Amino acid sequence: MDALKEVAAIRKVIKGRCRTLSVSNGRGTAWGWVQIRGSGQYGEFTEAENATLKALGLPAGGNYAVISPDARPFVLRRLTGEGEGRRCLACGAQATGTFFCPCDLEHFTCDAHRGITDCARVGREA
Repeated sequence: MDALKEVAAIRKVIKGRCRTLSVSNGRGTAWGWVQIRGSGQYGEFTEAENATLKALGLPAGGNYAVISPDARPFVLRRLTGEGEGRRCLACGAQATGTFFCPCDLEHFTCDAHRGITDCARVGREA
């Protein structure tokens, strides 16, 4: 799926949960980043918008949230339910992130193991 289709699909899911959120593709050097803004003053998130983003697993600042181009496919799979059942490489918990390893495979991680970048180091002390 190309970037614009992924952004459109993410937008559809998020807007389906909270119509007041602004979800768009970045411009210029931010092209390909999904940009999310609230409906409050200066784009701040309302309590309902913040709760929606939290329920969707999307971290938000005061008035801005983004999804990077690298994370976009994973976030889309998670938002559409395709990411369900993915387990953390290190502990087996529900995965919340992903990384591409030097072994050329995509691995999944939980929040506690987000810093892992190489499957060969799993279980070893740094």
